[in-house]
Amino acid sequence: MPHSHSIAQQSESIFHRFSGIVTHKDGYTLVKTPSNPTYFGGHYLILDSPPEADKFTHWEQTFRNELPDSEHLLLSWRCPDNQEDIDVSYFSGKGYDISHSVYLTAKQFREPEQLNHSLTIRKIISDDDWSAVLELDLLQNKNFEPEKYRTFATTHYQTYREMTAQGLGDWYGAFLNDQLVGHLGLYYDGEIGRFQNVVTHPDFRRQGICKTLVYSVSTQAKTTLNLESLVLEADEEYIAANIYKSLGYEETERTMSVCWYDKTKW
Repeated sequence: MPHSHSIAQQSESIFHRFSGIVTHKDGYTLVKTPSNPTYFGGHYLILDSPPEADKFTHWEQTFRNELPDSEHLLLSWRCPDNQEDIDVSYFSGKGYDISHSVYLTAKQFREPEQLNHSLTIRKIISDDDWSAVLELDLLQNKNFEPEKYRTFATTHYQTYREMTAQGLGDWYGAFLNDQLVGHLGLYYDGEIGRFQNVVTHPDFRRQGICKTLVYSVSTQAKTTLNLESLVLEADEEYIAANIYKSLGYEETERTMSVCWYDKTKW
């Protein structure tokens, strides 16, 4: 497998192998998710190395050839250690969104100073639980057309529920007086566990909910699941990365991605 040492690819493959089709090709890996056609992150190319400037148009065409029905175009690659990021102004000039992601791992954890003892943290089990998870996720959506996003998210969380039913992980909720105020997923394969969609209710931020939830699930997973490493992904420029670092997570890997989609439709 290309770049099998990549913690990003190893942990993301937990989900791609379950609901998608992963094909390794010359210079890239193709990911498809037929069950969720509008899932950007389920239809893309993972390049074996950062693209060279004179190959940008080649990779755009390769994507279109491989995924001709997609309404988006997404390329991703790992950033080599101790190298400057490549110049992606070509893509930004064409309306692509540029993302810098950091992958953090931990084997030991630090208890947060702001531990919220009022929370009840438990697994998401019932239909009502899963419905509340979906609605809280929809509440976070600020970038996409609401009905299109609902269609995507409904299918996406159904996949997580199916993974849970098959014993591949669990979704966890943080409840305050029976109201869901935060949630996340943790799924695993072998010795690697990967978190998904850490969400805090916008009306309950700055109350230590995210820190308490991630710390609680991390420590529980470490003692009960015999995982060698837990992996979190965060936007490099977003506050979440610093929150995770405060709990003992350390930056392990960085990736870049470029994504185009028709913002008049989405």
